[in-house]
Amino acid sequence: MPPADVYELTVPRAAGGEPREVVISFDSGLPVALDGRPVPLHDLVPALDATVGPYGYGRLDMIENRRVGIKSREIYECPGALALLMAHADLESMTLERDVAHEKARLEPRWAELVYDGLWYSPLKASLDAFFAETQHFVTGDVRLRSPGSVAVSWPAAAPRWACTTTTWPLTLRPTGSAIRTPRALCASSASASRPGPASRALVGLAP
Repeated sequence: MPPADVYELTVPRAAGGEPREVVISFDSGLPVALDGRPVPLHDLVPALDATVGPYGYGRLDMIENRRVGIKSREIYECPGALALLMAHADLESMTLERDVAHEKARLEPRWAELVYDGLWYSPLKASLDAFFAETQHFVTGDVRLRSPGSVAVSWPAAAPRWACTTTTWPLTLRPTGSAIRTPRALCASSASASRPGPASRALVGLAP
């Protein structure tokens, strides 16, 4: 167990442990607003750090396999980034066709390897960029993340988990005229999943 003073962003200190909700808006896969207010990405991540981090969310403790053949223990704090990934993944689950979603999940580790190895301008990365961009055309909507309010932290599970549920499916038309269902996704907590509404489901957060 690492010493407590290694953490800065995820020290549980939410006042009274009150539940908290935030709404992240996406436009074609890109996060563009927080709680209805347009925010550029470079400001959105720190804003989410300050929002979800005080609930103890956003720690990663892992053993990394380095290219030189050694293993190293890595401890990260990235509450804002993990919150964005969770919200984006939930929205994608409602907007990507099955085979596209499966192939995207298969190619994502390869893209990450190219970036890790410094091959940002390689032909393969450019080709993968084009594929990923094509998948994001209909990944547009609002995702509501909710913390249950608890600030208790256990090890190795750095609880609590944030969660979201998708409840709204407005109908959108493709340029060809064929109908698809694209959520202007109004998401609520898993606790509200029992309320009436189309396509309600729960999603557990990504952070340990």
